[in-house]
Amino acid sequence: MEYIQEIRALVGHRPLILVGCGALIVRDGNVLLQKRSDNHLWGIHGGCMEIRETTEQTMIREVYEECGITPTEYELFGVFSGEDVHNIYPNGDECYFVNVEYLVTGWEGDFRKQDSEVEELRWFKISEMPPNEQITPGDRQALGKLKATYEKEWKAMPYSIHDKDYLISTDKENVMQSYGRFPIVFERGNGARVYDSEGKEYIDFMSGIGVLSLGHCNTQWIGAVTKQASSLAHVSNYYYTAPYIKLSERICASSGMKNMIFGNSGAEANEAAIKIARKYSNDKYPWQNRNTIVTLNQSFHGRTVTTLAATGQEHFHTSFMPFTQGFKHVAATIPALENAITDSVCAVMVEMIRGEGGVLPMEREFADYLKTLQERDILLIIDEVQTGIGRTGKLFAFQHYGLKPDLITMAKGLGGGLPIGACAASERCASVLTSGTHGSTFGGNPVVCAGANAVLDIVNNEDFLESVTKKGRYIKESIEKMNFPFIKSFRGMGLMIGLEIGDGYSHKELSKKLTFGGLLAITAGDDALRFLPPLTITYEEIDTGLAIFERVLREG
Repeated sequence: MEYIQEIRALVGHRPLILVGCGALIVRDGNVLLQKRSDNHLWGIHGGCMEIRETTEQTMIREVYEECGITPTEYELFGVFSGEDVHNIYPNGDECYFVNVEYLVTGWEGDFRKQDSEVEELRWFKISEMPPNEQITPGDRQALGKLKATYEKEWKAMPYSIHDKDYLISTDKENVMQSYGRFPIVFERGNGARVYDSEGKEYIDFMSGIGVLSLGHCNTQWIGAVTKQASSLAHVSNYYYTAPYIKLSERICASSGMKNMIFGNSGAEANEAAIKIARKYSNDKYPWQNRNTIVTLNQSFHGRTVTTLAATGQEHFHTSFMPFTQGFKHVAATIPALENAITDSVCAVMVEMIRGEGGVLPMEREFADYLKTLQERDILLIIDEVQTGIGRTGKLFAFQHYGLKPDLITMAKGLGGGLPIGACAASERCASVLTSGTHGSTFGGNPVVCAGANAVLDIVNNEDFLESVTKKGRYIKESIEKMNFPFIKSFRGMGLMIGLEIGDGYSHKELSKKLTFGGLLAITAGDDALRFLPPLTITYEEIDTGLAIFERVLREG
């Protein structure tokens, strides 16, 4: 099957047609079925090949049954040979080419030829007719029919996954414009590489803002998710399922927490922590109005009305008034925090590295002071939504500081690409929530938790976590050797890296240039570029990304 990989390398994620070797059906860049002229059905599923006798009349039905998908999910509906172009469509007699752009030829016969026997690959855009000397008469006839179909029907189709302009305009018509998106449509990824609708490759130094801890399309993660999805996708929290129970056991053992509750996002996890902290004090100190939570300036805790109120950045505190009351925001200094501690305070909520605020690590003396507050029965909530699950070189960032928090929140990298949130509680807070006091429809979803368990299988390992630290150090040292005077400092830990930008340069403009240059990076705070690459990123991928970084910045 090496030649299939060669084709994919040539045409990227775009659907294609092989002429002269039977019918090929492709979805999402994967070969689903090969129909040969001798009436054999070659089903290619996850790298395994099956051969079954079939007839043309039963082919469509068997395709659906074998692949387990609906006809509308196909990107290509068949081609039989260069001499006789035949198209398969759901009703069996209409003729459409959906999202087909390329024709590949070169086999002219046995599908099972060895690579050494395969003639030179030739591939053409269907919309363009190649020179006569590059194609056989049979293929020219096929191309003529394909081009006519392309002009008449394919171009008239209202939707194409590769039509960037159409997708962007449709987004603007149908999706609320609450994001400042780049004009890029991504289609597929592998490791730290991601490809857009035009086939351009990018190195991903942001991982969906710290989500893709194992990178794009990690096979172990995919296997765990698809296996679970094929057996049980969802029930409800009225029942038990193994994936969330296994996940909770592993996280509690690795974090020192007693128990936990699941949700779908970092904001939900933080909402749970806020509720637990307030209920803890309300239960223990009734009638004392002990419900204020202190957070830090330049923090970020989510986008719900309550977690926005907890966020210590004033520009978030607009438009949605009234916000939830009961929060104080202070500078990350001991005097400022001590001055905020009154009899009404039930908890302090902090990030060990304030990522959105500028990738600002906590000072060790400040972390030590937090322990003294716990001695006064003021709960310590640590928001590990961005820093957790190996991002800093420890499973949780608080483990660098020797802290024992009362509540930990996590999300992002835990799911590896699927939405998850969780709040873990210490012994002191473990029994605060009782039946009916908190819940989430999708919290602890079996498929999501199967993915999270796959993440921990890889990440929760001392050698792996040490590799995260080493890769972060390598990136820092490599950039330092470039001697850019406008990079004033490096901040962060592990693969959570902030580059302070100065000398009149705009961190937002640099991020934009890097993105269009082929390196995905984001900003943080008022002055920083932020790198959050996959924890599994290879040194080769790092070097490719850093080469783009240096080239783009030297070009100005």
